[in-house]
Parts: sequence; C-alpha cells; structure tokens
Amino acid sequence: MSKFLSNKPLHDVNSVETASSKELQQQLKLFSEKTGFMSSDVFDLRSIRLLVSRLHDIFRDNDSQSNIISRFDEITKLVFAKIVSDKTYNSGASTPFSPSDLPLNPCVVRKYYQHLSHQHSNLIPKRFSELHCSDSAIMKCVLALQSFNFTSTQFDVKGLAYEEIVRNTFDKSDHQQFFTPPHIVDFIVSACQPYLKGDICDPASGTGGFLSSIARHQINYSSLTSIEIDERLSWVSGINMLLHGAKNIRTVFLPAGGTLGNQANQFFSCFDAIITNPPFGSDFTESDVLETFELGIGKSSRRRGILFIERCHALLRKNGILAIILDEGVLNLSHATDVRQFIIKNFDLKAVISLPETAFMPYATVNASILIMSKKIFAENSKLSVFFAKADKVGRKTSGDEDIRYDEDGKSYLNSDLPSILNAWHKYLKEGRVDESENIYVADVYSNFDKKTNGHRIDFQYHHPSRKKSQQLIATSIYPLKRLADICTERNVSISPCKELSGAIIRYTGLANIESNTGQFEQVPTPSDSLKSSVKMYQPGDIIFAKMRPNLRKVALMSFAEPGFVSSECSVFAANKASDGTYLIDPLILSVLLRSDFVYGQIMHLVAGIGRPRINSKELLQVMIPLPPKDVQEEIRRQYLSQHQKVENLKSDIGSFLDRSQLMLTSLVKELVCSFIGSPKITSFMPIENKEMALTAESLRTFLRGESNPLDTLSWLTDLFLPEVLKRLNETDVRRRLGIYAGEKIPENERNLTDVRNRVSLIIEYEVARLATRILEDHQIEDIFWSYVVANRFPDLEVRTSSGSRGLRVEVKCLQTIAEEKSANFDTLRKDIHSLTDFVIVFAWDWRYDPEDVTWDRAPFIHHAYAFHASSLALLRDWYWLNCPPNDLGNGLQGFDLRYAVNCKDGTYNEEEGNYGKLLRIWQEGFKYEPPESDLVHRTIADYLAFKNGVIKAGLDTLAHLFLPQLSEFNKVVAVLHENERVGWQSGEVCFLLSSAVSTKKKQNLVLSQLTVSKVYLFTDKYAWREFEYKKGKLTLKRTGKKPKRLI
Repeated sequence: MSKFLSNKPLHDVNSVETASSKELQQQLKLFSEKTGFMSSDVFDLRSIRLLVSRLHDIFRDNDSQSNIISRFDEITKLVFAKIVSDKTYNSGASTPFSPSDLPLNPCVVRKYYQHLSHQHSNLIPKRFSELHCSDSAIMKCVLALQSFNFTSTQFDVKGLAYEEIVRNTFDKSDHQQFFTPPHIVDFIVSACQPYLKGDICDPASGTGGFLSSIARHQINYSSLTSIEIDERLSWVSGINMLLHGAKNIRTVFLPAGGTLGNQANQFFSCFDAIITNPPFGSDFTESDVLETFELGIGKSSRRRGILFIERCHALLRKNGILAIILDEGVLNLSHATDVRQFIIKNFDLKAVISLPETAFMPYATVNASILIMSKKIFAENSKLSVFFAKADKVGRKTSGDEDIRYDEDGKSYLNSDLPSILNAWHKYLKEGRVDESENIYVADVYSNFDKKTNGHRIDFQYHHPSRKKSQQLIATSIYPLKRLADICTERNVSISPCKELSGAIIRYTGLANIESNTGQFEQVPTPSDSLKSSVKMYQPGDIIFAKMRPNLRKVALMSFAEPGFVSSECSVFAANKASDGTYLIDPLILSVLLRSDFVYGQIMHLVAGIGRPRINSKELLQVMIPLPPKDVQEEIRRQYLSQHQKVENLKSDIGSFLDRSQLMLTSLVKELVCSFIGSPKITSFMPIENKEMALTAESLRTFLRGESNPLDTLSWLTDLFLPEVLKRLNETDVRRRLGIYAGEKIPENERNLTDVRNRVSLIIEYEVARLATRILEDHQIEDIFWSYVVANRFPDLEVRTSSGSRGLRVEVKCLQTIAEEKSANFDTLRKDIHSLTDFVIVFAWDWRYDPEDVTWDRAPFIHHAYAFHASSLALLRDWYWLNCPPNDLGNGLQGFDLRYAVNCKDGTYNEEEGNYGKLLRIWQEGFKYEPPESDLVHRTIADYLAFKNGVIKAGLDTLAHLFLPQLSEFNKVVAVLHENERVGWQSGEVCFLLSSAVSTKKKQNLVLSQLTVSKVYLFTDKYAWREFEYKKGKLTLKRTGKKPKRLI
C-alpha cells in the first residue's frame, strides 16, 4: 500500500489551521451533517456550477497572486486528486480529502498530488505536476471538496470548469476554443456507436468530451487518442478520459501546428474512427504546410475546419468512420465547392444533421451540421442514400444554459429534437427507411448532382423532398405553366437615397416592415440621409419578395397609391399585361402564390448562406406558375377575398372573446363562493355590454354623483370625460397661462428643477378643476360643481352638489415624462380610500416648443391622461411593497400605522419616505405574488402596465426629438419599429433605443440590422444611458451617463 493511502488519518502532522474541518465546512455551506458528502440526489449540474464558483471564490480571496488561468490549473489538479481520492475512500482507505474532524495539513495534500502526478506521468506534464497555490487556498478548497462524493456523478467537471472560465473571462476573438455542449457530444457518440471500434481519435480534443463520452458509454474499443495544440487542454483531456474510466488512452501534444502540422504525419492511417469538432472559425496561414494539402495548394490561407476534413481522411484507415461538425457554408456556398468535391470523391456520406444557430451560443452564433461518413476504399461515386435531419432545438438556450422542460409527472427533460432524430437514425440503420417528416428524410444525393451547376451541395435544404412535392403539383396542373419571368418583369431601379435624394423624406419599406406569411406591410416616412445603402423603387401594384431568409415568406402586394422604396434585399416584380390591357395573372393572387408552400418548395433547395441565407433573383424568376383562364382567376380572387375577410373578422373578435371569457370566469367564481357560504350574490362589476355612454348632461350627473359601479365609471372617465379635459388643457387659452416667456429660464440644478415641476403640477391641478367645472356649465348643469379638498391630504378634488352631498373624488398626479426619476407619489393609505367613488388621474406632460407666431417660448403639453380605480391601485401598491421590501430596511419590518406606511430601521419605526407609492414603482409585470383577483384589480393591472410603458416611451420620444438632431446634425427624427411596436428613434446615423423594449441581444441585433447607424444610445427606464459605436454588426461601449443632459 502506498504511504499516502492508509487506514489511519493523515491529518495529524504539522497542522496550520486551528478550526476543525467540520466548522469550516459549515462556514462554506457545502456540508451534509448526515454523511459528510452531498447526497447524490442533489448532486446535479447546478451543484457542480456552485462548487466551481465556490472554488474560484476561495482562490480569489486567499491567493492574491493567482489569475484566471492559474486558478483553472489549480482547480483541475485538486478536483482530479479529489475524484481519485473518492475512489480510494470507497474501498476503505483514507486520504487527505476524506471527511474528518481532525485538522488538515496542506503539505500532505501537496505530497498526495505529487504522488498522483508521478503515478500518471504519461498524462500529467511536468509543468502541471505540483500544486502552486497558497496553503490557505488548499485548506479551504479541500474542505469544500470534502462535502462532495464524485463517484456518484457522471458530469464532465473539468470541461464544465473550463467552459465556465471561458464564459466569464475570454473574448471570442482571442480564444476561438468553443467546446461542444455535452448533449450534442452524447448525441454524436450515440449516433456513431454502431461504427465505433478499434483505435479512436479526436484530433481537436479540447477537454476530451467526445472521448470521455465514448468511455462513459462503455463502447468496445482498442484505444483512445486525443491530439491537441494546447498543452493545458491536452493535460485536461487525459485526466477527463481517465476519470471516466477509459482504458488504453494516449494524449498527444503537437505544439507546431497541432493536427494540421507536419508532426501529425506519423499518425496517418492509424485510426478506425474519428469524432471531432474542429475550430472552423479561424484561418490557417502557414504557406509551406498549406502546400501539403490538396485543399490548400495555391492558397494563402484556408479555414482550419476545411483542412481538418482532409487531415482526418489521412488519419483514417480504409473504411474508417468520421463524425465531424462543420459550418453550413462548407456544405452550400460556392467558395467551398472544391471541399464538397473532395468529400464526395473520398468519403461515403451517411448522414447530415443540421443544427440551429443557438447550438454553440453564447460563444458562437453559427449554423453548423454534423456529417457522418466513411473513408472510401476506391475513389468513385456511390449510390447510397443519405440520412438528412434538422434539429430546431438542441436543449440549449442562447445564454448557454440548459433548456429544461417538465412533463405531466414533473419529470425534467431537455427541450431537444436530438432524441427523436437519434431514434429515426437508428431505425434507418436497421430498416433502411425513415418515417419522413418536414425535418427528417432520406435522399440519394448523387442522383441530385445533375449536369447543371449545383456546386455539389450536400446541405439539408438542397436535397429536401419539398422540391419533389412541388414538382408533382406542377406535373398535375391542368392549366398552362409559365416561368415567373414570363408573367412579370423585375423592376430593378436602384438608388442611393443619401446621395441622390439628400434631404428628402421618402416612403420606405424595410424587411422589418413586412410581416411573415400574411402579406401585411407598412410604408414608413424615412429621411433619405438615414439610408446609407442602396434601395429599390416600386410602383403601386408591384409585388415585393424578400430574398433574405425566404422561409419567412415576406411577400407583399404594394397597394399604396404612391410609389416608394424597399430594401435592396427584396426583388420587385411588376405583373405583365396582355394585349387587351389586363394582367396575365392577378397581382393579388400572384403575391399569395409567391408566399405559398408550392413556390417555397421550388426554391428551398436553392437557398444558401450562413446566418442570412438568400436566394438570388435569377433563380427566383425560374419558378413555375400555373396560368388559369381569366374567369377562373376572377372566381379564385373572389373566393380568396371572401375567406380572407372572414379571417380578419375572426381576428378582430378574438380579443373581445378572450376578455369576455375572463370576465365570465371571474363572475362565476364569485357566484360560486357566495352560493357556497350562503350569502347573497354580490353584484358583479362587469361592464354593461352595448351600453351607450356619451358626454351628455345625463351621463355627467350619473357618473359624477358616484351612482355607477366603478368599472363603468372608470370606462366613462377614460373614454369620454378625460379626453375632453385633455383637449381643453392643450388649447392655447390654457397653455399661455403656463408658458415660459422671453427672459425666463428653467433652472438646471435638481432641487430647483423639482420645485418647477411641482409648481407646474399644482397649476395643472387647478386648471383641471376649472375646466371640469366649465364642462358642467357647458351642459347647463348648475347643481353640481367641482371643489378643492383643503382639510385632508386625499383627495385633491371632489364633486359636490348644491345640497352638500359628495360624489366622485379624484386625486390628481402630474408626471414630467422626461424626468430621470418620476417623483410623484400615491401614498394614501387604503383605509382612507372610498372604493365606490375614489379615482386617481395621472397627467403625463412635458415642455413643448411652439410655433414662432406664439408669444411664449414653450409651455407644458399634456401627452396623455390615465385614470385608475384608487382602491385597486392602492392594493397593488401595498401588495408589491410588502412582498418586495427595499434593500436598506435593516431587519425588513414594514407595515402601516394610522397615518403612514412605516419601516423599521435600527430598531426604530419611521415613516417610509422613499419608495412607497412612487408612481412608476407601484407594480411590476410578472410579479409572482398576486393580490386577490377581481374585475377591478384585473383592469387596474392592465391599465397600470400600459401607463408605465406609455410614460417611459413618451419620455424617450421627448428626449429623442430634443437631442437626436444635435447628435446627428439632421433635423428629421423617425421612429424605429420592431414588430409594429416603436422601440426607439433615429436621426441620420444615430439612434436611441429603449433597453426594456429591446431586452435581449438577439432583439437588439435584429433591430439594428435593419438600420443604417454608426452610433447607438441604449436608455434605461430612468433614462440612464450608454453610448455605443455600431460597426460591422458589433456594439462597442464608448461612454455612459446617468442623466440625459450629459448627452451633449
């Protein structure tokens, strides 16, 4: 038995730590009281990540000289030693990593790792054979590791640790070492299992994920060999294989070019199978080595992934199997035609599995495919069929986290298409057939290589059977068939707006302005100077066809009366006319056909490209279109329009049906509760259907006296009364009393600026009372009037009658939308609010500059008026505040006394003066704690979220029109739209975007890809901003600011 493995504890010599192991483990919060190990039922991927994070924290706190790479090295060493220790401990021997109450000696840990390094010297290079971290770091890491038993897990800890380091440390441009996600690794190994035997290699092994998976699947092989250009990764791959129980393993470190260098020649024809994911995102430029490759001769550089195909062919024995991940461009783009010819000449292609662009996120966004093929004995074409599949989901979110779903029994599973593809693949190998679907089929690729130029494409789209289905439809057509080029003319009038139409506003339709599948589009007035790329002109009645990502079916008939311009990514077609002046084919029907499966099946195999696949106009014009007689076309058009109108009617009804069903369900629940407890049924506050409400003397008396249910009153306020008040507030007669005249200046310091806002709010409140009374006078109502409430804090205004009775009560709040922090508060306690009569009205305003013929410089302009049921709004406020306490509340106690909301800080109860009741912090969308539901609460939540979103966007609108012309030196400011929703503003090459409206990088990239901008400002909801340079699709942070006034 080794001197480092005994039945006695090794912790009794030269102790440097006074605290016991158990005490420290409890401090680390990783210890299980029952066994000393974390139990296997909670030892999952999350536990691994928590452990890795904890180990990093220990090194960062206890080893100040360490950097991210050295920490990775030391963690790998300690985890390796721990896992070996666990195997030893399970056999009854004790090691420095075994759980113990005795003090721990770091010197013993160092010697233990040195001993293991000596034992495995063939896998552990000399530079990694000793622990270099501090004694303190060793002590705490070992204590953290003692709480885990690694013999119970199947996770690739080393690969995960390195993946976590890459995620948080390395930039993609500096380290293009993207590691294959574990579920894709296991999929490829499982797919290749029938072929895996003999000597197996991964010539770009990384952390050894593929080879470790082979060992984990207990596949019968002779040896496993990893080849790496990086010594650290070579070391980690060897440890990874060893700890997964691999036998006969070999790690090969080739510093001079790696597998692509001449050092790899010694391994030619040495392997029976190769599984690899080569670094296909970088170029190989060593000219002398390139000349040794058939695919590199005469080239100054070549993609590494391409050269790996040829090198893998050389490494394989005859009939050897190769599974390799390649980017889609290798399979379909013209620049790689020679690569595909090499593949067809030297391999028998067996399977092509297309992966989504999310497969390798967040490290890379690229469409890739898995190819499985065998090395030919003779270089001749085969007649074998090829299995094709496409995975839309691979169990991975864009963040890199696992995409986990749950079945009806609560059992978790990955949201992935790979298991079904694997089942179909194994069925194909066994039976020679598949159950064909949209994403799985079998094709004879060699028969598809006809005499026409096709570049030997081997991608999923090119060989899809949808082409055959369209051809079958074409063959069965009873009407004559015409090429698209014969029935319409491509209008190819291109201009550069910023050069040829400088200073003009043009009607523009970008790709983002065309809906998928529906034919809906919009024509947006756009400054020509903001369009730096060329655009195409269209005339009324033309058809536009988006050539980029044609699977989205963005095709539209341009039905506007005026001509306009469209993105250059579109083809513009004008339907041809016959000699009698009528169209050969009705343009509306043609536009519908062009976005149908019938046409897409004809062009799907012609679409090519990485990331932004396209079809060219020349190929699109070859599409075949049936040409029925004119009377048949007219009947088809009539039937289509009739059915289309039914669709539109149905869509318009959906919203009202959903609202009515929700209200009915709520009412049913109330009635059930009342019946169950034997109480009289409560009158529902459901709105009265078809009730005619108008701003008449009768309706004014009814609603202002508080004689209607709150929901009807709320609708009356919102739809009739407040619009009239708002119109009068924005009339010249009112605004001139609020205007700022020559010589007056709005202060810039925050304190005085707040005073100005408060004063404006107070004056607006006075004007509302005056105008509301004027409305009563206009309707000759003399026995009802609006009065101010002087004695109480709530409300501001109330309706009184000449007899002294009270009616509607209103709290008025005013918000300047441009303010960074909206300061108006609604802090009245719910006990002081009358549920039937009390409402809150919020006016969103900002300064507006007026025409030159007005004597004042600027005056407040009210953008919108919002009404809320006061009691329901207070309920939301209190519910959110009590369940989401501020961070600085000490022990977190908070509640209410008779007058105020209070909190407890430092043992003293105080009036809450901070966040309670701030109008933009009352409720949060998606908040998990919801108050008891009622019709009024449901309505209030919807109204509040609309108010919050509207105020924030109105503020950004004001900022955009104030600052964008100064930043861009262009006067015109236009809206930036995404899915028909305004997400920002643009002027020239500068744009403002609201971060909450483009909340993901994917959405940001999608929006920015449709714009021609060089500078982007992202604003928070409080208008703190970040300035970015936008170049070649990337955002580079330049500066930040908390206040909009710092923009200039």
